Formats: sequence, C-alpha cells, structure tokens
Amino acid sequence: MLEVFRKKENQKYVLVLFGIIALAFIFMVSGGGGGLKNNVAVVDGVEIGLREYQNALRRQIEYTRQRMGENYSEEALKQLGLESQVKYQLINNILIINEAERQGLSATKNELMDYISKESQFLVEGAFSQENYYSWLDARGIKPLDYETEVKNQISMEKMVERTTSAVKVTEEDAWQEYAKENKLITFEYLTVDPAKFEDGLEVTDEQLKKYYDEKGYGFTVPTRVKVVYALGSFDEMAGKVELNEEAVKAYYEDNKEEYFVEGSVRASHILISAGDDPEAAKTKAEGVLVMLETGADFAELAKTHSADPGSATKGGDLGFFKKGRMVKPFEEAAFSLEIGQTSELVETQFGYHIIKTTGRKEDSYLPLDEVRSKVEAKLRAVEGRVLTGAKAEELLSVFETTDDIGELEKAAKEAGFKAEVTGLFSEEDRTNPVVTDEMARFTAFGLTAGSISGVIETEDSVILLKVLERVEEHVPPIEKLAGKIKEGVIKEGALELAREEADTLLAKLTDGAALAEVAKEAKLEVSLTRPTSHAQGIISEMMLFTRAHADLFALNAEKPLYDTVVEQSGKFYIFTFKSFEEAKRDGFEPRKAQMIDNLRNVRENEALLEWLEDLRAKAEIKISNQEL
Repeated sequence: MLEVFRKKENQKYVLVLFGIIALAFIFMVSGGGGGLKNNVAVVDGVEIGLREYQNALRRQIEYTRQRMGENYSEEALKQLGLESQVKYQLINNILIINEAERQGLSATKNELMDYISKESQFLVEGAFSQENYYSWLDARGIKPLDYETEVKNQISMEKMVERTTSAVKVTEEDAWQEYAKENKLITFEYLTVDPAKFEDGLEVTDEQLKKYYDEKGYGFTVPTRVKVVYALGSFDEMAGKVELNEEAVKAYYEDNKEEYFVEGSVRASHILISAGDDPEAAKTKAEGVLVMLETGADFAELAKTHSADPGSATKGGDLGFFKKGRMVKPFEEAAFSLEIGQTSELVETQFGYHIIKTTGRKEDSYLPLDEVRSKVEAKLRAVEGRVLTGAKAEELLSVFETTDDIGELEKAAKEAGFKAEVTGLFSEEDRTNPVVTDEMARFTAFGLTAGSISGVIETEDSVILLKVLERVEEHVPPIEKLAGKIKEGVIKEGALELAREEADTLLAKLTDGAALAEVAKEAKLEVSLTRPTSHAQGIISEMMLFTRAHADLFALNAEKPLYDTVVEQSGKFYIFTFKSFEEAKRDGFEPRKAQMIDNLRNVRENEALLEWLEDLRAKAEIKISNQEL
C-alpha cells in the first residue's frame, strides 16, 4: 500500500486485490450491530463508516489525479467510477480478512513485529529503532495501534491471497502459446464505406427537418443566461486595512487561549530487551538488568550495553519528550505514572521488555502571547476583516436597492473597497465568472428574475452582492434559426444510415460466398490492405482501430477469412477479411520469456482470485445504501 507498506508491484494480486492502490491507511472498520446509519456498507456485521469511505475516496482521487497528470479532468474522473470501485475494494478487504481469520491465517504477533522491524524508515544502521518508529508515526498523526492494525490486516490478506492462488501454475509452453497468439502478424484486406459519399445530392424534405428538430432539437438547447452587475469584497484585502490595538490583541488571545494549549509531556529513557524467538530468555535477561540497576549500576551505561533499540541506546536510552498517544499503551502508562528520576519494573509490550526511567516532565501549559503574537494578530485581522467586509456589504446593498444607475453602483462599490463589474450574458457553465465559481452565488444569480437583487452572499474568501439586469431562459431556438444545422444533421444522419445499409449488404454478399474483389468492384470501392498487425500491438493504424474491442479479428484464418461483423469506427464502416499471416518468432519470445510467464501467471491468479472473491461475496451478507446484495 502507498506510503505505509512496502511496494509489491510484482505480486500476484496487484491487479485485483490492490487495484485501488491509493487506499493507504484508510481501512479502519469496526464491528457493530450491522445497521447502515452513518455507514456506507456493512459486511457480515463489520461496518464501513462514512468517514473511512470518504478518506479512501479522497486518497484515491488524489492518487488518480497525480497519475493522470495533464490528462486529468473532472469528466475523466467521473468516467472512472471511483466511488463504486472504492466501495467494492473496501468490501473485498473485509471479506478477505474475515476469511483469513476463519482459516487460521490471521497475522501473528511475531509476524507483525518481523514486518515492522524490517521497514526501512524505522531502521538505524540496519537495526530497528523504537524511537524512529514512534517519531515517524507521530509526524504523520498516526497512532501506533491503528498502524499495527493496518499492518496485521495487510499480512493477513497477503497470506490468504497466497493460499488462494498457490495452485495456479504456468509452464514455459503455456507462456509461448500465449506469446505466439498475441504476436502473430496478420494482414487484413478491408473495404471502407464512407457516409460522405452519400451526402451529395441527398434530398431533404420539410417533414424530415421538422421530425429531426422535434426529436433532436434539444441538442441545440441554449442554457439559461443572465446578465448582472455585481460587487465583490475580498476578506483578505479588507483584513489588510484593519488596524489593531494592544487591548484587542490581548482580549482575542484570552478569548481563544485554548488554541495555544500545550499538552503535558514526559521525558523518558528506556532499556529494551527484545523478545525475539525466546520471550522467556528475554525476560530473564531483563530481570538481570533490573537487578543491576537496583544495585547501583548507571542506567545510561546499561542502555548503551544492553538495549535493543539502537536509536536511543547510543544516547543512554533517552527518548526525549513525548505526549500521550505516541507510545504504546503499557509504555505510556508507566512513563507518565513515574516520578522524575524513578525507574519502572519490567514493562512488557509487543517489542519485548522495557525498563523505563522518567527524567523530565512538562505540565499542561499555554503558549505565551509574545510567542504567538504574529498568529494572534493574523487571526484577529482575519476576523475583523470579515466583520468589516460584511458591514460595508450591508451599506452597499442599500445602494443596490435604491438606484438603477450602473455608474453610481460602481462608484459606491469602489468607495467601499469592493470590485464592481457589469457582466455580459453568461450561463452556469461559464466557470471563468466569479459569480459562477461560487456555488451559492451561482444558485442565487440563476434563481432571480430580471431586476431582482440578491442579499449579501458570503463565499469562502469574499462576499458578493448582485443585481440581475437581464435574464434569458433556457430554450431551443426556433427551427428557422437552426435551419442550416438541422439540414446538416438530417443529411449526415441519412448518409450514415445509407452507408450502414450498404456495408450490411456487402457483408451479406461476402457471407454468401461472393469474392471480395467482385463485391468491391460492383460497389465501386477499393480493396485496401493493412500493415501486418498483431493483437499485442493493440491498434490497426490505418483506421486507428483499437484491437482490444475486436480480439476475435485475430482469430481469422484461411479457413475462416471473413470477419462477420461490420466495424464502425470514427463515422465510417469497415469490412475485414483475412489476407495472410506470419507466425511469431521464437527469438522474440526468449528475451521476454520470464516476463510472459509472470504476466500469464498474474492473469490466471487474478482470474482465480476474482472467482474466489465472487464466491465470498455470494455467501456474505452485504448491505450497501439500504440494499442487501
């Protein structure tokens, strides 16, 4: 998984189990009563909360945006259907984890610690550092228990998937047969039926124009448009004009003092004796170290000699200051309960046995005003700026209500420190217009009649008030104004239908045994030839036809030369027949043999995994959006 887990690009389940790879650190589910209130789904009683789903979706959208780069758009994102994909993946994760538990494949404590102890971000000089571990999680706002739960789930899923797909085998011969099929070069003969040849001289009747307009005139709909005069006041610009005095700053600080609260923390050192594969031996060793401390040995020296935490051992076991929630629970409780200078008894955690010494303490406190003055003043200016902007907007609103003189409105707006503008007619799709950019302003503008005035509309960073000067409702222009476009549409539609009929007729003749050359000559068409093309290449370049949608084209041969479907591509119709082929060469396979074996194994394992998942889903009780699946 992204960020948190080691990358596993070559593992078998990449395409299926982790197809939504941006689900990093969002799979947090809880058992419950199985109700759908505040949940997007419940899987065998395990709830997927709305917050978890939204976090997953947000991460997936961000990941998709990064992957698509300049090709990203809201429309492209919508077509991907990420909402349903994320739900599907979260449900699958629960099913796999539940099944792993049923089959006794849940991650063990040792597997969890082995996994974490090998993560590079937690290592110091090749050894696991507890200090690095807690620091890394703390910097990302992740609680150790949450992280460890995620890792356990990850390990459990890996083990379950490994068992499910372990029976899949791929031989070198399997891979060669797949390579040979994908890379066989086929040359096609083809006929092209172009609707354009039917357009000239195609007569159009008034009845056809009327019918096309009645049935498809909506395609020429002009959306509702409005023309407004608006005034916009920026909070930031107004905040810059605010003058503060010391009394106001102090009062704001006192009123909002909780924002500058600093939670108490302790400073502790520890000696860690790793449990390893022999917890009893580790405990005996830890007890021995504790005896040495009780008889006067130096804590720091013992930490340097015996502690298994390299990050702190070199510093005499010092972990520095830490707040509650950063360390695992037993360690935290011990450290916070000790007096300064006091040493604990043995404290057992999943890392082993700790001896903890509390060396410092910071009580709950508040950052002093002088230390946070710049932040306080910036926030106060922002607050006062919003208040001032709102007050000036209310004054300006009265001007909007009492005059229709545009010049007077613009002058009043400028004196108030607002930007004023008279727009042309615009629709809700005009995203360059600030009135359209804000959802509330857009909703208001298009909900008013001509001559109406909005109230003060508060946006995220400004206020807007506007007056609608003109409104043109959504409409389809009369047929007279669309005559040229309507006629063009009728002609193109008619030509397309004639071309389709001709292509179907030609295919029928070929199916009945007519020769391609004779059929082409009769229809006054040329027989064209493609370049030798393989399915692996993915496209027949002559007409830019992607072959994945027509894989059966590459099953044609001398015994079955005719493709039994007319192919429509980019507004033209094509009829294909097999001409010749060239077998794939073995020397092209050899350099790719290992990759082909891996790829084919991935495909087959994913097929097996999909089938297994569908079986799990069929047996499970799954509720999504009040629908039981």
